[in-house]
Amino acid sequence: MLFELDGELYHYGARRAVDRHKSSTAARAGWLLLRYGWDECTGGACRAAAEIGDELARRGWTGRLTMCGPRCELRWRTETSA
Repeated sequence: MLFELDGELYHYGARRAVDRHKSSTAARAGWLLLRYGWDECTGGACRAAAEIGDELARRGWTGRLTMCGPRCELRWRTETSA
């Protein structure tokens, strides 16, 4: 499994095509590529963490996600899975 943080300054023009090629190459090799940008890393970080945790669990991870605080978006997940 691969994670990529996309920066808007880098991902435009010819660089965008190079990045798409890199993603396609990883997929053909059997890798799952999860890509996140600024919004997912700031306002949606808990959602991104949940997606990553779900994929890790599908691959055998037995750990547990931890809420970052009282308003964490993972709260519903931990309350319903307890």
